[in-house]
Amino acid sequence: MEQIGEKIAEQSLESLTWNIDTLSHSTDLNVFGEIPLVVFNPTQAARRDLVSVAVELPPGSGEFELLDEQGNSLPYQTSGLGSRELISMVMGSSEFRRMSAMVSDGRIAGLTVQDFETTRYARDGSQASIEIYLSEKTEPNLAAWERGSQVVASYLADPTITSYAVRGQSVALTNLTFVTPPVPGLGYKTLWVRCNRP
Repeated sequence: MEQIGEKIAEQSLESLTWNIDTLSHSTDLNVFGEIPLVVFNPTQAARRDLVSVAVELPPGSGEFELLDEQGNSLPYQTSGLGSRELISMVMGSSEFRRMSAMVSDGRIAGLTVQDFETTRYARDGSQASIEIYLSEKTEPNLAAWERGSQVVASYLADPTITSYAVRGQSVALTNLTFVTPPVPGLGYKTLWVRCNRP
């Protein structure tokens, strides 16, 4: 029963989070991406608490900072959980074409495309290498998906490419630990992880 109650509470908080304005109002051009974090206080009194959360950082992001609602930087500690390889295979043109047809709108088997890198190699240029960074938690990066899809379509149209080396890996996870600013009783605070360009 306790697990069911925890799952219902988690789903309820997720539903509330979808109705909270988590858009940052940053105009800093060095910002590579911002990840909102919503911290809830289920008690009646305002409180500060130690929070630990796994955060997916965008591929290629540099240093990052944790900001409160006023844009003030908050202290934190990190421990890297890293990324993991999800798929690594070499396949022929027809097999790759069939696999590509199963991908839609940046979604692959319950995962979402966050970044896409392609190169053409082999001595005669007959093999294409495709590296995909995938997330379990965030919406697809549609710009990266569209850019990658165009390159893949051009590879599929090229009869000189006979094999495809496909490697999929998760985006890097970082465990972020911090003390929240005071969160009002039965309320919430929105914080942001701001990733800077490398």
